[in-house]
Amino acid sequence: NLEVLDLTENQINQDLSVDLDGLSSVKDLLLSNNYFYGTIPNAIGSLVRLEKIHLAHNSLHGTIPDDVLSLVRLRELELSHNAQERYCSSDFYNCHVNFYWPWEYQ
Repeated sequence: NLEVLDLTENQINQDLSVDLDGLSSVKDLLLSNNYFYGTIPNAIGSLVRLEKIHLAHNSLHGTIPDDVLSLVRLRELELSHNAQERYCSSDFYNCHVNFYWPWEYQ
């Protein structure tokens, strides 16, 4: 079973709303330093084994879906250097995730 999907620095230029079927065993979703655009899809929230999501240095925008924020095993959500807004459920601020905001790296 695939546990780490690392497509970092592959110059992928497409909407992030890709088909995630078959990725149910993935723990680390590493998609930084590409050209993904659009919003973070709710479907990522169905990947219940995720521990790390790295999406830094893309062209993402909008809010972070609650489905993603409610992933129980998620420990890292790396979003620096995007246009992501800091809007998420208030419960998230008491949660266990190490959150990396875009403005902390500028």
